[in-house]
Amino acid sequence: KLQFLYFIGIPFEMGGACGKQGQQQQPPEKDTKKQQQPAAKPPKENQPQPPGGKQNFSNPAIVVASASEVIREGKKQQSVQGRVVDLAGKPIGNLKLKLFDDDLVLDDRLGEGVTDSDGNFCLTYDPSSAGLLDKPDLKIEAFLPKTRYTREGVLVQRFSKAPKTVTTMHNVTDNVNVGDVKAHLWEYADRSEWPTPRADHGPGDELVQDTDMGNVVTVLKKLGSTLGGLPENYTMKMEAAQPGSTTSDTFHGELVLNGFNPVLLKKDASGRYCAEFAYEGVSVDGFWGPNVAGYFKLAGGAFTLEEVHITKRVGGFQSSPDAMYAKEPEVHTADGDSDMWGRVKLLFRTSYLMVGQIVTHLGTCHFNIEQYVVPFFKHVRLNPIFALLSPHKQGTVSINKIADATLTNDTGIFREHAPPAPGACHDMIHRAFGELNWHGFSPRDPIYEGHKFARLQCLFWEIAGEYVECYIKEHQDGIEREWAEVKMFSDELVLNSVAYKEPGEGWQDENELNKTTSPRGVNKLGQQAAVSPITTDQTITPENRAKNIENLTQLCRYLLLFTTMRHTFIHDKQYDIGGDSSYCPLGLAGDITDPSIQLPEYDPSYVPALVAYVLSQSKHGTIMKDEDSNIRPHLKTLLSQKASAFQELGMPVEEIRSCINV
Repeated sequence: KLQFLYFIGIPFEMGGACGKQGQQQQPPEKDTKKQQQPAAKPPKENQPQPPGGKQNFSNPAIVVASASEVIREGKKQQSVQGRVVDLAGKPIGNLKLKLFDDDLVLDDRLGEGVTDSDGNFCLTYDPSSAGLLDKPDLKIEAFLPKTRYTREGVLVQRFSKAPKTVTTMHNVTDNVNVGDVKAHLWEYADRSEWPTPRADHGPGDELVQDTDMGNVVTVLKKLGSTLGGLPENYTMKMEAAQPGSTTSDTFHGELVLNGFNPVLLKKDASGRYCAEFAYEGVSVDGFWGPNVAGYFKLAGGAFTLEEVHITKRVGGFQSSPDAMYAKEPEVHTADGDSDMWGRVKLLFRTSYLMVGQIVTHLGTCHFNIEQYVVPFFKHVRLNPIFALLSPHKQGTVSINKIADATLTNDTGIFREHAPPAPGACHDMIHRAFGELNWHGFSPRDPIYEGHKFARLQCLFWEIAGEYVECYIKEHQDGIEREWAEVKMFSDELVLNSVAYKEPGEGWQDENELNKTTSPRGVNKLGQQAAVSPITTDQTITPENRAKNIENLTQLCRYLLLFTTMRHTFIHDKQYDIGGDSSYCPLGLAGDITDPSIQLPEYDPSYVPALVAYVLSQSKHGTIMKDEDSNIRPHLKTLLSQKASAFQELGMPVEEIRSCINV
């Protein structure tokens, strides 16, 4: 019988054979006298032959035999062959395909196979399996790998159908050569629609990634719980317990270091720390959008707000991104007029929240990770890093699409309740992207013991390092064997990167900055790419092994931090500060440094507060619960060992999310 030989030991059937705990079974040693070949490659001597004899995949005009010439066990056999390519015409290799007879009720599965490294495939089938006297309407579906672990911690490779059909054929009676078939699996969106690397959902705007339905259920439950009104948020409870505490200068320092938007600080010549929030260079409309900078002093174990600088647009509410700003800021100090100082701190909080939502939350977490998700899932399937990283990349593209519709687009919540004009949210995220890079990244150093966010990042970074290094060491042979997938991932990542932006000067800590010394590739616009290449080598050699493995380890560590602990910390705190519209709305309707302008009041129906509550309290998909059974047990073990340290810093390990799915 014709047999399709599968690649490097990956079991295709549900619950296929696996190796030791947490590790995929490796293929047997190759026999140099009789070497197995991938199914879709042209068969060599002494191997099963496809219908009609040998195939010449190098010739796009393949001549196939008549169906009447093919008999297997007394039954006529037919074949469908061709090549799967992406929208740019590049081959898609190692892709699992299944052939179906497309029926009204239940499709008949007729055959399956895998594309070779050049995207070629040949699927044979028995046409009688489609039904008596049926001229089958054939369709080819792609199936993408998914990671699952058994209760015993054994890795099981499963597959799920890609959202989009590869190709269809109607009333087929003979062998078919479909030639090059363009499959819309993981493509990039038009950059004229979104300035950063995003997934294209294609014709019909269908999702390219499954929505996390477990998370949808939890969101709906939380939404239902708000019918009787929103509960008090953190600042409301704190103020009730200790009046005046949430407006204190020290609490504003706590927000900047350990709140929803943990700011990367600058430091001036006098030793003061500075947190800046700017709308300069983007359009604002309907809400007040000055540039705001807060200056803090660290003394006596307290981080205290001392001064706020406000740089207003000349002429007030000019919306143009090219609007002029005053040459000198207005300076307000803690020892000045108390009423004005309270107003200025309200402006500071509002800018802190809005820029935090757009840049820190969506920009550096959600959309930053999406630029890695697209080329990763497009190219990585056989390499063992798939099992390491894929659980932490699920759901991101789907939730980002929802964020587009509800938050950042021209009719979204940010547009309706905050300064950014149409398109400005995208511009602010794009501006931040040039400063993001996996290469050379390490978490910021704590400025003192109370800098809990920095300490949490360092703690998780240490765990991620041990976890990734152990995994890569265990799977290094497979990683090196399938290094070509890493090369394609890297090439596509750099090609679609935004342009590099130098970080400027005056930073208190440069650990998280995009270093000028990091290696640079060139993006499709001919610019220096912000994201560094993971590798420039097609294969691993003794000479390049150390550097390539070091880069891969650093990349995986970076992605784990941003998709889990970092996003969890930021996401889960948005209602803490954004749940009270009188304390911290997303935007201010007027220049509140004018004492005649009325301050905002509490609105129980304030939509941004509702959204912040529902999203922050929806917690399906954590590492420790592992609802989808796709987290490697070793990571859970390492976190458990450090549970008390995380608890001391205010983050129970049970609450650390496994991916960005909400």
